[in-house]
Amino acid sequence: MIGGHAATRLVGQRVALRPYSEGFDEAELRALYRWARDPELLRLTGGLPLDLSFARFREVFRDKLTRLDPTRELLYALLDEQGHLIGRIGLFALDPAAGSAELGIVLGERASWGRARGREAIGLLAGHAFGELKLSRILLHTYPENTRAQRAFAAAGFRETRRLRRFSLDRGTHDEIEMQLVPADLERVQSLAALLRWRESESRPDRDAAAGEG
Repeated sequence: MIGGHAATRLVGQRVALRPYSEGFDEAELRALYRWARDPELLRLTGGLPLDLSFARFREVFRDKLTRLDPTRELLYALLDEQGHLIGRIGLFALDPAAGSAELGIVLGERASWGRARGREAIGLLAGHAFGELKLSRILLHTYPENTRAQRAFAAAGFRETRRLRRFSLDRGTHDEIEMQLVPADLERVQSLAALLRWRESESRPDRDAAAGEG
């Protein structure tokens, strides 16, 4: 809970965000384990390949779930329309006094790449952060070569703010792009999306009528 708000499910048109506190079944734990050992995924998101057996990973992960601090981080399983786990997303370094947090997202299932599900998940979580949590900005960091993610973040309203030189064990000294989202930019992209959906709905009867002619 942060600022009096307990973590709740966030539901959109194509995705839903389920709080980590609701737990994971065996199949979902195996998906998390697979993602944590996927070299390509780790190259895009950062981190070293997991060097644990699945049994040990399950034990460590379940123990971590009991020690989450909701005043500092809010973590969600990212589900598709059928309720299948396709990724994870969360807010980190929550600072209500500064009105800020950092966002992290991993879309682990490749079949969901390029289908705007990550963008929708970001919009859901950002809307919750700016509305219920009363935050005023969300930051994230990504690698310059991860252009797919940058396009998704930009489509969700994020703007690049600066480039940083950082160090990590898996990459050594490297560059990162910092991006920021504020409520006005989230409202801008959501208003545009709503307009496009309205135009699509308005044009559909004409297409349907044309398809039925003859």
